[in-house]
Amino acid sequence: MKILKENKNFIILGLLIPVLYLLMNSFLPLKQAIIFNMKIDNLIPFIAPFSIGYFLYHLFLVLTAILLFMYSEKNARKYISALILSMSIAIFFYIFFPVKMIKPPIETTDIFSQIVVMLRSFDSPYNVFPSLHAAWSLIIFWYSSKKEFLAKIMSSKTAQLTIRIIILLFALLFSASAILIKQHYFIDILAGFLLGAISIFIVSRLEKVYI
Repeated sequence: MKILKENKNFIILGLLIPVLYLLMNSFLPLKQAIIFNMKIDNLIPFIAPFSIGYFLYHLFLVLTAILLFMYSEKNARKYISALILSMSIAIFFYIFFPVKMIKPPIETTDIFSQIVVMLRSFDSPYNVFPSLHAAWSLIIFWYSSKKEFLAKIMSSKTAQLTIRIIILLFALLFSASAILIKQHYFIDILAGFLLGAISIFIVSRLEKVYI
């Protein structure tokens, strides 16, 4: 209860993130969208089983917030701030520089391709540049691999390093899955990583004042 009381503003912001994302996904873009398909996108295959990684990402978003609030409240507040900041910057691009993802047709031959079809039914082909999937994957990795956070969960430095590597691999999986199930262009992911890095940097500069 003490954690909830002391961090209620950041927890409320965190709970607003999925609401804002759904609203953004429903109402944007507001004008003609650009198609960013490049040669490298044509070389990247569609691999339906990576849909599992795409969905695991959402679980990690929530799990990271819960664990950070439990063991490292300051990093939890920075984590939520970085998510909100990156979304705010992304919305600017989605409004004034909208990009549309051209998604190839899928034959539903297995459960993984059926998952992708289900995903497409509620995830619009817009709002892809920069990729929040990539930005938030980087933010997940950055704050969940902090030394002061991991040290409260495990004392072994070897175990901490192992967890960092595992989290990094998952972050890469989350980002790769967005390309391999054709939810994003390659350049969206690169822009997303840059967005995530910029958001982390800005939050680190402002933490003494606002966090």
